[in-house]
Amino acid sequence: MKCYYFDIISRIKDPILWFDENAVPRYIPFHPNLLANIYATECCLILIECQSCKRPFTVAKSINIEDQVEHLQHLHYCDPPNVECCDVGMSMNSEPIRVLQFWVRDNTDWKRIKELELEIDGNTCQLVGIDFEERVKFLQAYPEAR
Repeated sequence: MKCYYFDIISRIKDPILWFDENAVPRYIPFHPNLLANIYATECCLILIECQSCKRPFTVAKSINIEDQVEHLQHLHYCDPPNVECCDVGMSMNSEPIRVLQFWVRDNTDWKRIKELELEIDGNTCQLVGIDFEERVKFLQAYPEAR
C-alpha cells in the first residue's frame, strides 16, 4: 500500500500529471531527471489502472543497472497511487496498460526509445508485440547504460 499524500494533493489545485516510483504526485511534465531514483539506468512512464475501480494513473518506474537481470522483462508498478480512488483502491493491485515513454541513460544523457512504447500484457506485465530478445537488441544501441 502506498502513502496517501493528502498534504500535497490538498494544497495544489493543479491536476496531477504523473506519480513517481514512490507514488508521490508530480505536477510538471515527466522527464527522467525527475525520477526519485537518481541511479536509474532505465525508466518508463506507464499507464496503469486501479484493479478495483479502473481509475487510470500515469506512473514512473525506474530500474537500476543491478536490478536489470531480475526486472528487465517485468513492468509492474504494484499498488496504485493512493488517492482514495475507491474504498479498496489503496490496498488493491494495479493493472499495467501501456508504456507511454521508455528511456535509457546513455552516460549522463537520457535517450527515449519509442520502439518500446507498447501495450503491456496484464497477465505477464511484459511488452506486447516484442519478445525479450528483441527488446535487448534495441537496448544494445546504448552500451553505456548496461
